[in-house]
Amino acid sequence: MESSNKTELQYKAPYQREISRLFVFRFLWIYIEMWVLMVWGMWISLVMFVEFWYMLILGKRSRALWNKKHRFMRHVNKWRAYLNALTDKRPKFIED
Repeated sequence: MESSNKTELQYKAPYQREISRLFVFRFLWIYIEMWVLMVWGMWISLVMFVEFWYMLILGKRSRALWNKKHRFMRHVNKWRAYLNALTDKRPKFIED
């Protein structure tokens, strides 16, 4: 049984010619953000474990569990873009 509903996730960092020279200190933000990511990552690991068993037993996906994983991955990718100097806008510590 194949579903025709496909979801494509995209994140487009806007190109900026000018950048602050203080970007060399961006890595220091990771010392604050790592604590958020560590706790949130443990929560997402539990969510993934529950989602695995949910899919195995019921044979379908849970939209709520999928949204939690999606929010976490979107947050991680925004921080990766910021730390790799792809964007100047610093992400929030906890994404909406």
